[in-house]
Amino acid sequence: MEAVKDSFNQLITLLEENALEPVRM
Repeated sequence: MEAVKDSFNQLITLLEENALEPVRM
């Protein structure tokens, strides 16, 4: 279960980073 949680957190972090990039430009 912990591994799944970590993977999920990583995915969310990546999505948030990608979502913020266009805003910075």
